[in-house]
Amino acid sequence: MDDISAGFPVTEPDRHSWPGVGWLRIAVLAGIAAGLVAAAFNLGVAERVLDEAIGLENAPAATSSADGAGATDHGEVGRTHGGLVAEPFTRDQQKGGMIIGQGVVGLALGLLLAGVALMLGRGTLTPQRFWLALVAAGAWALLILPALKYPPLPPGVEAVLEIEERQINYLLLVVAAGGGVLIASAVWTRLSGEGARSLGPLGSAATRVVSVAALLVVPVVVAFLLLPADEIAVSFDAGVLARFRLVAIGSQALFWVVLAVLGLWLLEHRRLPSFARRRTADA
Repeated sequence: MDDISAGFPVTEPDRHSWPGVGWLRIAVLAGIAAGLVAAAFNLGVAERVLDEAIGLENAPAATSSADGAGATDHGEVGRTHGGLVAEPFTRDQQKGGMIIGQGVVGLALGLLLAGVALMLGRGTLTPQRFWLALVAAGAWALLILPALKYPPLPPGVEAVLEIEERQINYLLLVVAAGGGVLIASAVWTRLSGEGARSLGPLGSAATRVVSVAALLVVPVVVAFLLLPADEIAVSFDAGVLARFRLVAIGSQALFWVVLAVLGLWLLEHRRLPSFARRRTADA
């Protein structure tokens, strides 16, 4: 055993080494943390806009029921199709559930990204660039494309499409975007060197970029053309609607940004102290 290993064992792995099963720890920790940051944003900003939308939703029913009909011990009242109904949870309970839900969503998405990373395995990209590409693909499929076609709606807003049809269309958009990303990534990997130059005069790099961009855009165009558009069926305060959509999309965008940044930080600061101690003892 040499003097260096006997003194201060190196516990910092190569920052460009492939994490392997370490993707699970990196993605899950980043996902949970990103979910909690998004929950904090919701508590501080989004919930105010949501309360405003709920107030507009309940206002007509509350006016028509001055004697308080429909109120419950929970102190929460909702309206559906012109009638008052009791809310099963108070707003405080809903906020607590939102925090838990954001953490669970972060955990689930972290596991999903880690599973994709382990399935694809080591490629030509560094772990840092691979992570950014993975997060960008997830944001494209789960946030950007669905928001462009079906932006979020606040409580009290009735849309032309039924909720079940809207959810199915959302899943179809996610599948279309995800499929496009997988095909584009496979083409990007295969189109290198002579394989790319043989496709045209643009050159290797340009050919790869154009081909991948086309494969990303085509599913989007097809989905936008085939899926029905959604419109608001009743009048609603335009200002509240715009603010609700802004904070709803902003909360999701914040989640993906934190997920990307924290994942990069974890990749840059990977430490395996137990492994280092065991290696030193064996030496």
